[in-house]
Amino acid sequence: MRKARFWSACIYIFSVPLLWSCNSLHSFAPDKAGAAEHIAKGKDLSEKEQFSDAIAEFREAVNCDPSNADAHALLGDALADNDDRNQAAVEMEAAVKLAPNDQDKLDRYVAILETLGKYEQAVPSEVKLLSLRPKDAVLRRQASWLYEQVGDDKKSLELAREAVKLDPHQEKSWCDLVSVLQGVGKTSEALQACKQGLKVLPDASSLYYEEGLILSSSKHPNDAIAPLRKAVALDEEDDDARALLQRLTRAAGKPIYLIKLQKVGMSLFADVVVNEKVRTKLVVDSGATSVVISNDVAKRAGVNLASARDVAFGSASGEATGRKVRLNSIRVGDAKLLDVEAIVHDIPSQDGEAGLLGMSFLSHYKVTLDSDHAELWLVNR
Repeated sequence: MRKARFWSACIYIFSVPLLWSCNSLHSFAPDKAGAAEHIAKGKDLSEKEQFSDAIAEFREAVNCDPSNADAHALLGDALADNDDRNQAAVEMEAAVKLAPNDQDKLDRYVAILETLGKYEQAVPSEVKLLSLRPKDAVLRRQASWLYEQVGDDKKSLELAREAVKLDPHQEKSWCDLVSVLQGVGKTSEALQACKQGLKVLPDASSLYYEEGLILSSSKHPNDAIAPLRKAVALDEEDDDARALLQRLTRAAGKPIYLIKLQKVGMSLFADVVVNEKVRTKLVVDSGATSVVISNDVAKRAGVNLASARDVAFGSASGEATGRKVRLNSIRVGDAKLLDVEAIVHDIPSQDGEAGLLGMSFLSHYKVTLDSDHAELWLVNR
């Protein structure tokens, strides 16, 4: 009798944790049916643009079945629609990890990362997409732009060329190739790409505009007038082509220079070469009485500071004091001026400001500053 009770107790003692363990395993099993129900409700709420409620439903779906890639992706979409893109990226990343070959999810993940400016993080997923879609010209165009953002000009150019090769009848692909070539300083190749594209697409107004834009900043800017006229004739609503054509027509017979600027905050920076020795960036400032360069640029350019005298000078930000010198030359794009007055002064850095491109240079030209397009137009007086 005692033995029977002993074994009964043992069976009870050991069966309790076993039953708990089985129940525990059952409680952690994914509830696929529940997840599907919450997904359906979430989709309906998303269509009604009730994103907060949709997010709650998709979260429940993820809780029911954490391995459901669709639930994570839909939650990511709803969060993005609700302007919570950082959390949206987290959910889309989870979806991509669960479904690494799902092209739609990869596309959506890359798109969210790009809106956040997380270009480096987007590259691996873009590489995966490229391997899954080896004949997709549009994807290569998009990937070319992404690689441009991370500073990989070689890969950007390679993909832009692939896009054109895969689908030479896409006007946008040709324009992107031209843009990338210009961005890496291959201006003559960019011009050639315009001409090649126009052989395939003779009515491509944007390629005529790109050709005109390149020629407008060459040594023979009047050569740009013909392609720009063609661009306007093909697309009467192309305001950029029309404005550029008008400027060139007004300045016909005089050298004209188009300098692309870099916009940082409220400042417009020009690439400037001092004494044909030192390349630097100066803020275009028509309120500055003189060109202003830093001590470091002056020394590297071989400027003699020993006999320089202190002077007060004005800029858009007020009065300051520096040392007055004469520079052998200042070159901005193809516009070059000899014997230019300048002031050496270390300006407190604002938006990366290294100096000013002031009136001792600008006053020798008729100046048009287009801040919307970050362009500086110079016409010899």
